[in-house]
Amino acid sequence: MSKYKYKDIASEYDNMVKQYNWEAPEMIYKYLSVVVQKHTKMLDIGAGTGISSERFRDKQVEIYGLDNSDELIEVCKSKGIFKEVLLIDILKDRLPYPDLTFDYVVCSGVFHFFSYLEDIFEKVCNVLKKVAISPLQLLITKKIMILSFLSLPMELKYSITVMII
Repeated sequence: MSKYKYKDIASEYDNMVKQYNWEAPEMIYKYLSVVVQKHTKMLDIGAGTGISSERFRDKQVEIYGLDNSDELIEVCKSKGIFKEVLLIDILKDRLPYPDLTFDYVVCSGVFHFFSYLEDIFEKVCNVLKKVAISPLQLLITKKIMILSFLSLPMELKYSITVMII
């Protein structure tokens, strides 16, 4: 996993995202808000400041976050939106939740830091009740996995890879 240091930018991260017109947080909410049910649990992997999942609080979703940056976690906690945000290295650490805990998983702007994703997907599948969705990078059910719905340069638009497991 990248050891990129967010210390110098953590407090300005959300503003930087808006300045660079990163559309992922808005797209996540736009596409998922129609399927996410009230009173469910969502896990945000690589939560950072929480920008990709914070709007789901309006849908009365209990949000949990995992990240590997103390600085970003502090910003996330200061928003008071997440039920819990933990410091974790998803490659090395076991997910700190029992199997079948979450209804949804959001993961945006994270997978490009990893060279091997199979172990991460296995961990995520274990904590899911049945479905996890991220329109940008991950849709997992126990039967179907859609990877790499990544926002590419404007002229390329989107790429979708489907894999049946």
